[in-house]
Amino acid sequence: MAIGSNDYVPRELVCRVAAGYSIDSVNAVYGTTLKSYITQTHAYLLETPNGLDVDSLATVIGYDSDIVYCKPNYYLDFPEGVQSSQPFLDFTSEGSYAAQPAAID
Repeated sequence: MAIGSNDYVPRELVCRVAAGYSIDSVNAVYGTTLKSYITQTHAYLLETPNGLDVDSLATVIGYDSDIVYCKPNYYLDFPEGVQSSQPFLDFTSEGSYAAQPAAID
């Protein structure tokens, strides 16, 4: 599946900067503004200037040696919660899948 402009939040980037580097420097150089800080990943959510291509700006910022990563803020789907099939099941299987020791742990 090709990634397109509908696969991420318009005008948003997710960036992580190297230790000791300030997100204010990124904002000053690239014209972005800070929306929030994501504590779980130590990343910043940035808003891009109106009219700029988000993919291109993410690539340019990502080349900065003080940037760990910079990507568009992609939409994510929830992973499948429960496996809906039993792989590798054949007619020689005996017993219940749920009664297997690995399934109980």
